[in-house]
Amino acid sequence: MIFNQESYFEMIFGNNGSLGPNQYFDIEQNSENSVAEIELNSDPNLTLEILHIAFTDFNSCLSQYNCYQLANGLYYIFNPSFSDLGFIFQNTQLDLKKRVKTIEALSGFILHVFEKNAEPILGHISQKTKDKANSELNEICYMFWDVACIPYNCQVEIQQACLGVMGQCALSNNIAVVEGALHGLGHAQLYLDGPKLQSYIQNAHIQDGPLSDTLKTYALNAQRGYIL
Repeated sequence: MIFNQESYFEMIFGNNGSLGPNQYFDIEQNSENSVAEIELNSDPNLTLEILHIAFTDFNSCLSQYNCYQLANGLYYIFNPSFSDLGFIFQNTQLDLKKRVKTIEALSGFILHVFEKNAEPILGHISQKTKDKANSELNEICYMFWDVACIPYNCQVEIQQACLGVMGQCALSNNIAVVEGALHGLGHAQLYLDGPKLQSYIQNAHIQDGPLSDTLKTYALNAQRGYIL
């Protein structure tokens, strides 16, 4: 049985909050997702095509999903605790250019989800969201690159594409997005040191404000790889 692409999008991004992520993405507890999930996990080319469409054309094909659904779908794709889908970017049998382009499109997707929707707070000092409903969104914004199965154990082109996404997000006007990017760059510093990585950290957009000194210190720690 072959689903249309909307069925795959619904499986990845369709959690309306009635089920927790663990239940929603558990095919034994949520049988509605079982066929689509099994097909995606068994066909790397299909997975790459679906993710390529989702990240490059999200304004059109994912317009029915809110920021929380998109953030949870992002976590599902790349967090190995939820799925193996993100490991397709390590699959050298798949077209490299398409994998790179799909990763590069992540910057627009991440900014679309978090730029206007995440509260401008800092996760590394355990600030709480004013609206409890935003707590999960901000957590994903801060922790995404910490739990993502990329860019490690990938071809250099994939690694550089991931660093480029972090670099773009580090230019955000939302300090939560900048912090999330610095979090990823700081961890990458331990494994993927290089002048581009350093420049992404140094060029991070840190606006004047009550948290600017805290974020500057975080950026300096990221340059040294001193990120938890």
